[in-house]
Amino acid sequence: MMRFTLPVLLCGFAAGCSEFDLVFRPDELQDPECNLTVQTPARIDFGAISVRNDDPVTQQLQIVNNSNCDMNIYDLELQADGRGSFRTGPLFQPVLEANGGQTSIDVVCDPVTDGSLDGMIRIRAGASDFEDQSVEKFTELVCQGQAPQLSVTPDDFTFDPEPIGCEERLPVTISNIGSEVLEVRGIDNIITASAELRYDMELNELFPWALEPGQSRDIAVYYEPTDNIGDTLQFRVQSNDPLFEANGYPAIYDGNAAEPIRQTDIFEVPLKPQSDIIFAVDTSCSMKDAIAGIQNNFEVFTDALDKTDTDYRIFVVVEDSGIPTGDVAYIDRDNAENASDIIEEMLSGPKGFTAEMGLTMLEIATAANRSNLREDAELNLIAISDEPEQTLTKDYTEFVADFQALKDDDRKVQIHGIGGDAPNGCDTAKAFTNVFEATEATGGTFASICSRDWAARLDDLAAETVVELNVFDLSRRPVQDSITVSVNTGSVEGDWVYDSTFNSIVFASGKEPPGAATVSVSYIVQTDCD
Repeated sequence: MMRFTLPVLLCGFAAGCSEFDLVFRPDELQDPECNLTVQTPARIDFGAISVRNDDPVTQQLQIVNNSNCDMNIYDLELQADGRGSFRTGPLFQPVLEANGGQTSIDVVCDPVTDGSLDGMIRIRAGASDFEDQSVEKFTELVCQGQAPQLSVTPDDFTFDPEPIGCEERLPVTISNIGSEVLEVRGIDNIITASAELRYDMELNELFPWALEPGQSRDIAVYYEPTDNIGDTLQFRVQSNDPLFEANGYPAIYDGNAAEPIRQTDIFEVPLKPQSDIIFAVDTSCSMKDAIAGIQNNFEVFTDALDKTDTDYRIFVVVEDSGIPTGDVAYIDRDNAENASDIIEEMLSGPKGFTAEMGLTMLEIATAANRSNLREDAELNLIAISDEPEQTLTKDYTEFVADFQALKDDDRKVQIHGIGGDAPNGCDTAKAFTNVFEATEATGGTFASICSRDWAARLDDLAAETVVELNVFDLSRRPVQDSITVSVNTGSVEGDWVYDSTFNSIVFASGKEPPGAATVSVSYIVQTDCD
């Protein structure tokens, strides 16, 4: 404790003078006190303000010094939510006199978007003559912005790696999460949408949309990669949302293809393609002229085949056994010079019970001649009659299915017919029902027996039984745009098409690979899409 002493001389009129010390203790004296009290409002509520239609709202914050000493305001801090909606004006008077001195400050709420806005003003003041005495006061600020508010969900998305050729659809919701009507005016591309990554661009024809508060509408973003190059779609949604009215609401979507699986199929073209041909001929009395026409012109048929590379075998059956009559099992290139004699003998067999059941006769013949039918050969089945096909136990569709089951590929079986025209026939023949439908079902040809020009008829029929190796079945389903084809190591373009129905490469007529050629087809495998 600090003390100080002053010498004091006291003198009296009678006694003279005497000397003694007075000791003062400052800490024991009563200092003047400043009862520091500041009055500010606890809360300022600006109410609801329309961002688009109302002016900013200003209110005054009053600061009153209720202390018994003068007061300095030395710090005033605005604490807001960072959206720039509150601001303060200048402090009109930073020094307030004791006992009621007051000042004020303008506080402005100018909302820029929809929603409740919260803020706080902190005031720090101190007594003018007492530096160690200070006080803090807080005033809460509340403001309700009203505006349309756009939401795009999701607005930033990366697709999972998608197999090439598969399409993924992403729903995108455009919503109004504000309190006033949202006008969606359109969608503008920033990075141009491609066929691989795109949105419903036709929607632009339907804008503008008017979305009430709480309403939403969906669009979709589609991703279908065709290569390994990454894709980006970026667009802006234009609306009357005050936050995004100038530049639009941005959304971005990215996609990358999954690592592709590559496949190469190799085909060795046979030197001579094979065709097995079975004729089932009705030898009823009414067929006498037709049989003569076949016998007299059959060399036209074999000559047409001999002009091609086709390795053919011809079976002609008339009997219920399904076996060709005579000693020759079939006609081929080795005995074709004797075709006229052989066909005459084959047609000389007795009329069977199945004579007017052409499909049944062909079914029996395929079984009876199985040992001479070749696994890799195409199967051409030809029925000839001037009567309807009269099998009662099976429909033509059942025959077609049974014949196609003999081969590993339905396209290797064709049914052809020569008979009465569908649907009414002609004067000399009734419509060849069932057989006509079977030819259509298998892509075969049908010729009218009403014409007497057997040479032309057999020549046309030969052209249909010639094997042209222009179809190559792929082992896996390809991404169509990735297919490349080469013949004997040389790339070919424009000579072929891809048949998605049969998953095959089909060469154009006259562009078929030659015998003994090697055909190579490379492609990216189409992954199963979910």
